[in-house]
Amino acid sequence: MEWLVQLHDQIVGLDTALLIYFIEENPNYLDITDVFFEAMFRGEFSVVTSVLTITEVLVYPLLFHSEVSS
Repeated sequence: MEWLVQLHDQIVGLDTALLIYFIEENPNYLDITDVFFEAMFRGEFSVVTSVLTITEVLVYPLLFHSEVSS
């Protein structure tokens, strides 16, 4: 995958959508997200993200948890 080779030794900004697709194992994106995160875990490139991304990713699980607990 050419796009993956271009990421080698780079710092990549991680957006909300990619992270959500990976966590939810979205079948439309699973091939891409698996390859991306496997390469990241091998240390082929670094990833940074923002507090906003983490907040967006956690909103639904936190809401769901609070509804279940009520």
